[in-house]
Amino acid sequence: AENALLPPGVYTLEDLMAFGKNRGWCPYFLARRMFQFANIIVCSYQYLLDPKDAGTISKEFQKESVVVFDEGHNIDNVCIEALSVSVRKVTLEGTNRNLTKISHKIDRLRTQEDCELNTTG
Repeated sequence: AENALLPPGVYTLEDLMAFGKNRGWCPYFLARRMFQFANIIVCSYQYLLDPKDAGTISKEFQKESVVVFDEGHNIDNVCIEALSVSVRKVTLEGTNRNLTKISHKIDRLRTQEDCELNTTG
């Protein structure tokens, strides 16, 4: 990988911190940059399961990369939490009222349009 910032090898977080410190680079962004050159990536599952981060980070991986989740025993709870939403009943009721109003308005406009077409046609 001629565009890689680091020579090929196995790097720990400490290695990236030391390398970054010597070059004046942030180890986090160095690691992210190196994803595209890595064959195996060990990272926290939050980076790939949280919708806010997943799209940004996973597109930097090679298609053939092997991803190993650290602390994987909590994955089920994290997936449920990351992909769940809480909505109050009053919010749903208000939404339903607004949708009903919109539906009635659409019906009135259709009726009005039909009348106009019949009188001009």
